[in-house]
Amino acid sequence: PKRELGIGTVAVTGAEIRAWLGQDKIVNFQSLFAPVAVTAEVPSQPEPPAAETGQPWKVAVQAVEIASTQVAFEDRSLATPVELTFDDLHMAMHDLQVPFKGAMPVTAGFRLNQQGTLESKGTLRLDSLQAALALKLDHIPLQPFQPYVDPFVQLQIRDGEFTLDGELIFRSRHEAEPMLEYRGQAGLNKLHLADRVSSEEFLGWTALSLSKMALDVAPTTVKIGEIALRDPAIRLVTNKDGTTNLSRVLRPSESSAAPTSKPVEPNAPKKPTAPTPVEIAAVRLTNMSATFVDETITPTVTTGITDLTGTIKGLSSRQIAKAEVALTGKVDEVAPLKIKGQINPLSEDTFTHLTFVFQGVDLTSVSPYAGKFVGYPITKGKLSLDLMYQISKQQLVGENKLLVDQLTFGEKTDSPDATTLPVRLAVGLLKDRRGRIDIDMPVRGDLNEPDFRYGRVVLNALVNLLTKVATSPFSALGGLVGGGGEDLQFVEFQAGSESLESTEQRKLESIAKALEERPALRVDVTGVADPARDRQALALQKIAAEVQRRFTQGGTKNLQAVPSPSREFELLSDLYAEKLGKQPMKREELPGGKSVERVLTADELRQQLFPAMTVDDSELRGLAQERAKAIREHLIEQGRLPDERVFLVEAELAASDKPQIRVHLSLTGS
Repeated sequence: PKRELGIGTVAVTGAEIRAWLGQDKIVNFQSLFAPVAVTAEVPSQPEPPAAETGQPWKVAVQAVEIASTQVAFEDRSLATPVELTFDDLHMAMHDLQVPFKGAMPVTAGFRLNQQGTLESKGTLRLDSLQAALALKLDHIPLQPFQPYVDPFVQLQIRDGEFTLDGELIFRSRHEAEPMLEYRGQAGLNKLHLADRVSSEEFLGWTALSLSKMALDVAPTTVKIGEIALRDPAIRLVTNKDGTTNLSRVLRPSESSAAPTSKPVEPNAPKKPTAPTPVEIAAVRLTNMSATFVDETITPTVTTGITDLTGTIKGLSSRQIAKAEVALTGKVDEVAPLKIKGQINPLSEDTFTHLTFVFQGVDLTSVSPYAGKFVGYPITKGKLSLDLMYQISKQQLVGENKLLVDQLTFGEKTDSPDATTLPVRLAVGLLKDRRGRIDIDMPVRGDLNEPDFRYGRVVLNALVNLLTKVATSPFSALGGLVGGGGEDLQFVEFQAGSESLESTEQRKLESIAKALEERPALRVDVTGVADPARDRQALALQKIAAEVQRRFTQGGTKNLQAVPSPSREFELLSDLYAEKLGKQPMKREELPGGKSVERVLTADELRQQLFPAMTVDDSELRGLAQERAKAIREHLIEQGRLPDERVFLVEAELAASDKPQIRVHLSLTGS
């Protein structure tokens, strides 16, 4: 009559249970307890008398015990079913009361797929569904859960174990407190993920541990004392068709069904969401390696970073927080690498200020790139980089300092993808007497721009630099001696002369000084003569020489080396009459319509004589060659350049638009 039931112990031992989740997302046991539909007609019965109302039954069970139980579970809702076996399932619950009230002590555990184990101990409250448990998971295998990740990535889980050790609190009612709290540590060890297409390993590590965790959910906050990652290794491959294994593994598999989504109203307002509060005291990285394989190049290029070790301290989603980064490693297992600075990747406004220092990276490993895109393979050389990058308010400011030591090219490859820039010239202009190329290359960018690409920004800056150097070589050369350098590309001569004036001599000495700093450069000298102005000047020189010859043959008894003006006029008049067959007279009109004849002046005699003085193209080319020789001799004798660095190019006849005749110089790389 009291409606009370007391039970000492309910015990189940050695049970074997088989359960599955069907494609309709319904567990098989659910249908077993569904009401049976009554289809046959039954004779009507008088309604039973109404049950007497009274207090509900009370049930008290001192202990519920489950031992040596096995559950075989299969998830058939997936394309590939998941099979999980829970054996050695055991549980003990004390002081169970119905109606539910109060917290009950509980312990439970099992072994998963003959490998991993779970043990828990704590209290469970059923009236408001609350749990406070100490959880410990050891060696939980990841492989059985492969079908759950198949719809999202094309990765094969070859190995991996999950561990957990901490205190878990769950509250179904959580108005004043988080729904879920976890304090403790977690780990993911012996991870090996392979690319399902190539079957090559993509990502793996020895151990990933998260210690001193404080995780709250609803509302969500994350605090982690330390994240330690040991021996992580990633392999990034660019395939022959230009695709990458990274894009492939992140693409859902073809067999996965396309996710359905509800239509979104176009004008639906988006509520701004505050970033989840996250604090990570330290990230400790040990012996990381990254391998980069490029199969688009022949032969295949393989480079990588190894032994990357260090810490990132003070990661936080707070805007003012700045985490300190200190990492060291090696490039291609030899060249030292250092990364230092501050980052704040978890805040709403991402901040980065990092320096990257690479020392002595061997360039022969990327020689196939040079052969394809530069047109020459690299047979020798080392690269050192000192890079600084700062990102604040989506604005990128970068400083790139490149030092290339002893860069040496091989024979031309005739690659159709090679640049048309004179690469050897650019390298020769940049390489100093010690065989080093020192480049300071700043970059700027706005991360808000839709088409912003960091690699493209840096590549454009480098191409622009090389283009400027290659297309304006004397400007670059002039920077070594001061000044713009534009006037260094030519040497000026007076018409008809091959003599270097003092200003031009100083210019050549500046060129020689600059070339001394750039031993990989050669200078080509192209002699030039103006067909009109030089022809006239040479004709006048012939007139003067003929006058001097006649004066010398005249048997003068004085000691004059040159004729007096009156004697010169006489000799010019004789020459005029001889060459033109007429007297040196000129008729002029006077005011009033009268005309008179007068004798030509000495200058007029010369002007009318020079067309009669033959100057052929061979003489002009000879003048052009003499000018080039004068430049070469000055560079070698006064500038002290080695003879093998100065070359004479075939002379040319070209009209000049300047008062002087310009002989052009050009630079070539050796």
